[in-house]
Amino acid sequence: MLSFKVCFVLFICLHAVLPATADNQCQCMKVIDGDVWYGPGNGYLYRFIMTYMTYDEAQSNCAILGSTLAVNGPKNTDFMKILNLQLPVIVDNKYWIGLNDKQVEGTFVWEDGTPLINSEANWYPGEPNDSQGEDCVCGNYRGSLQWKDFNCSYRGLYALCERPE
Repeated sequence: MLSFKVCFVLFICLHAVLPATADNQCQCMKVIDGDVWYGPGNGYLYRFIMTYMTYDEAQSNCAILGSTLAVNGPKNTDFMKILNLQLPVIVDNKYWIGLNDKQVEGTFVWEDGTPLINSEANWYPGEPNDSQGEDCVCGNYRGSLQWKDFNCSYRGLYALCERPE
């Protein structure tokens, strides 16, 4: 019961500070299969998996939840700022997003197969630098909501999962 009260109060608080989008997308929380997902208003819901893991482990763990590593949220810094308000854990932690250049060095591709468009890029200054074979991308590098490339086998990042609303 306490969990419900906390979620309900959080929903009321978020609802009061997050305006509705023009196309009436959800800026809210939804409980799906017992897990709380957050919607910044872009038609997708987001959830953190707060366990350190590699990129491939993050992909697998998101798939178990019926989702992928985040693609649509990271493409738009405005939605990431809203998500940052909804999920304070973003402020302090780096997380895998669904972007990599595993196939062709320097050609970044989203999990859904679409190429990264320059106008979507949100790289931290000096990134991507491919230092020591870094092919996978994290969000929120140094608390900036910006991206950095990491070695895909690095086991020190959370996962940001995304699913359609």
